[in-house]
Amino acid sequence: MNQLMQALSRPVVFDASVLMVGVDRQSTDHNYSFDKMRIIYLDALVENFQHIVIHEEVWKELDPQRADFLSKYIGKNISVVSEGSMYGTDPRYTSIFNDIKQYELFQYNRGQKQNRGEVYSLAYAASHNIPYFSARDGAAMRAISEIESLKELELLGFEQLLLLGWMNNPHSNEYKKSYKSLYKSECSIAIHAKIIPETFAQYIHWVNQKQ
Repeated sequence: MNQLMQALSRPVVFDASVLMVGVDRQSTDHNYSFDKMRIIYLDALVENFQHIVIHEEVWKELDPQRADFLSKYIGKNISVVSEGSMYGTDPRYTSIFNDIKQYELFQYNRGQKQNRGEVYSLAYAASHNIPYFSARDGAAMRAISEIESLKELELLGFEQLLLLGWMNNPHSNEYKKSYKSLYKSECSIAIHAKIIPETFAQYIHWVNQKQ
């Protein structure tokens, strides 16, 4: 809980993976509709984080509904950032970027689309020492644990956004099934790695015990 509470008042970089949960299923399953995701966690996200940082390459990956929703907060508590001229001129940023792009799970060539948002946003977060919100999808977790220049980067997971949504949703009990289901489906890698408990109820209890 303390980690989440501290993050609310600090700049935090958000990867597309935590902003677009369910986007691939929203047209076929109402449980993943944009309105449901907004109620579950997106409203709480924009209402509680004081400085949300989104890299422009991540912004390009957003679907129209999320881009429209989040754009209302640009200049308030959302900043869309860019690499600018750092690559090739800023030695620290350039070194970090190259470490990430050469990583086995990315193998990124500048200009290609695949992995673009994640590589750029990770490099920005690490070079500015800003905590990084990701869905803990495996690649980011491994990169941060294995790339030397990323080992000081603080990784925050989607489970914390679910917790924030739960705490700030006046109708959370009405959506209890959705919280439990999203925790199980979207946090499975972290669960299997035993980073977080097996169920959402256990996670809430675990977080409360750690306070």
